[in-house]
Amino acid sequence: MTTNTVEETNEGTIPTWIIWYGIIVMIGAPLVFAITTFMGPNLGLVELANGTEIDTGLFKYAVRNLVAAVITGYALYKRSAPMLLLVFFMRFMTETGDMIDSFLYGELDTMGALSLVGMMIVVFLGPYVIGIRKLWPMVR
Repeated sequence: MTTNTVEETNEGTIPTWIIWYGIIVMIGAPLVFAITTFMGPNLGLVELANGTEIDTGLFKYAVRNLVAAVITGYALYKRSAPMLLLVFFMRFMTETGDMIDSFLYGELDTMGALSLVGMMIVVFLGPYVIGIRKLWPMVR
């Protein structure tokens, strides 16, 4: 008598598109962002009123992307639906926050704002919602 684990059943396998999307968009892009930010000349640079220069914003952005890529990579390696569900939810919230930040502080004109919303929905938020909907029944 054999018992089937979640990964062995047809309805419990992680969809292939989630794996490829995770590798390309959720690991590849954040790694590129992290590396280029770490290598950038403005990492840690803002002049305060007293003349000192300090800024941890870009460093935090780079570390956040690096950690997100590592966690996503581990979740994909383990083929863990619960971990992937959390990663998809985490990235959905992160990208939503980044989009709101761009609206508040990015000084976007109307076309820039519309382009940002369109790109965010197509590339990030839409796939995250679909991924969450696909993974949720596997976790319940």
